[in-house]
Amino acid sequence: MRSYLIIFIVCISSLSFAQRSITVEQAGTYIENDGSLPSDVTEINDSNNLLDAYTGTWSGEYENKKIEITVFKERKSSDWFGLIKDRINFRYKIYDLNENILVNSDDRNLGFARGMYYRSSDNRYMLSLEDACDNSKTILLRPFVPLGTISLTPDKMELIVMPDLLGGLYNDPNQFPNCTSVSNHLPSENSLTLSRI
Repeated sequence: MRSYLIIFIVCISSLSFAQRSITVEQAGTYIENDGSLPSDVTEINDSNNLLDAYTGTWSGEYENKKIEITVFKERKSSDWFGLIKDRINFRYKIYDLNENILVNSDDRNLGFARGMYYRSSDNRYMLSLEDACDNSKTILLRPFVPLGTISLTPDKMELIVMPDLLGGLYNDPNQFPNCTSVSNHLPSENSLTLSRI
């Protein structure tokens, strides 16, 4: 009888320290509805390969400039939350009309991009572009999949540039006059359609 009691206590204890894995879609639903993930979630997995539709190299033109972004999937561990998650991230190059590079993500002094989460409500992935001039932006990406088709490789992607939603403050351009701001080179229009290259 004592051995059954010990086994029962061990089982109950292990349940209280259980780790839980959820999908990218489930994480998006939790964040949109509750503002956070349940405390027992330790992994976010792209089990359904949803993020594959975002990956690849995309290009678009705007305001006498050309942007080229390469979106890739990565598995990232967060020391802060103890969370391991599949996410997308991107590298970018912005050119003038003569194909001269104005800014690109290879220059780590300009800042960096990081994937945040998938928004289940509108099939957009939210990323943060941390600007070295303290003029960060929120980037939303959404692949266009023609109605009535199932395609993991769409040929168009929507790119939306918004004020930084994560910092809670709207930053003014050129706060630091001697700083090269990536944000100053991003599209000022609400939405830009990119093509797969």
